[in-house]
Amino acid sequence: MAALGFEMGIVSEIPIESIDKRRHVLFDSLEFVFSQIENRYQSLAYQFLSNKEADQSVGVSLAWDIVDWSESLRKLLGFGAGLKKKDVWYTEILSHLDYVEDVRHFIQHFDRSINTNLEASIPPLGHVTALIPSDRGYNVKIMNAGSFYLEKGEKYKIGGFKVPASVEYPVDHISLFIGAHSVNLSELYRAVAKAKGSFIVYIQNTYIKKT
Repeated sequence: MAALGFEMGIVSEIPIESIDKRRHVLFDSLEFVFSQIENRYQSLAYQFLSNKEADQSVGVSLAWDIVDWSESLRKLLGFGAGLKKKDVWYTEILSHLDYVEDVRHFIQHFDRSINTNLEASIPPLGHVTALIPSDRGYNVKIMNAGSFYLEKGEKYKIGGFKVPASVEYPVDHISLFIGAHSVNLSELYRAVAKAKGSFIVYIQNTYIKKT
């Protein structure tokens, strides 16, 4: 059986004798989680851009994966061993993760919200929207977990969204909606990519270049 490939990251370049075990484990975990969020967002974007009939449940599942990995990121950052919590990148990414937490709470308290959502004909597991730039502005695509219909052909009510000032090519403003909550996964993705870049610079300057 062929060996599985494994891409080594920046943390693997830290001389093991220059860092304690707790920091090494945290940094290794952070690097992994940053990549998981990025990979799932890119897969979700592909679902919206694919010309083939996409499996909508896959798109919604990827959106919820991003939410779950974002919670893992928030907890790891809260542990914070070896990180400078006053650094701009640290405070910025935590502010973005706060919005994700609101969405997670809806599922955590699902027993309290399910009846209200059904009465209002809102999809219980939420839906995901995306804006695709076009010559005339943008097109809107929607993915829903399961059917778009309730019993007897009644349609779920899909809520609207704020008209953005701009839409980035090739797809932007991918957002997960559930109940009265929503999170812009495109903005989260950009914040995570920025935080990951700053994290890498911090590791290089603190643990690699000084050795």
